[in-house]
Amino acid sequence: MSGQERAVGISGRLQVKAEQTGRAAEAPRVSVLQTVCCGKGEPQVTARAAGLGGRRRPESFAGTPDRIVDLVGRYVDAGVARVHLRVLDLEERATGTGSEVLPQLPERRCSAA
Repeated sequence: MSGQERAVGISGRLQVKAEQTGRAAEAPRVSVLQTVCCGKGEPQVTARAAGLGGRRRPESFAGTPDRIVDLVGRYVDAGVARVHLRVLDLEERATGTGSEVLPQLPERRCSAA
């Protein structure tokens, strides 16, 4: 099950519980936190991931800036209200996620922590 599918499932269960308890019919706001490993190409992404000691899964937020933007969009399309991006590599924060990903998300509140 992908992260987006899990988010949709959680959102649906929260909606049912909200309705059962008489809360507003509007769906509860769902947020996710994803660690980002961003690079200009596969060699840079692989090197950054190795430096962080992490292994990469298919649904992980690892890849080029365009891939990260696409993944954020998939979560938003699945009903997630906020996608928090955790950037562990300070160089990446300045050169990848901060300068190339966040500017592509202008209509949303964006921050990288």
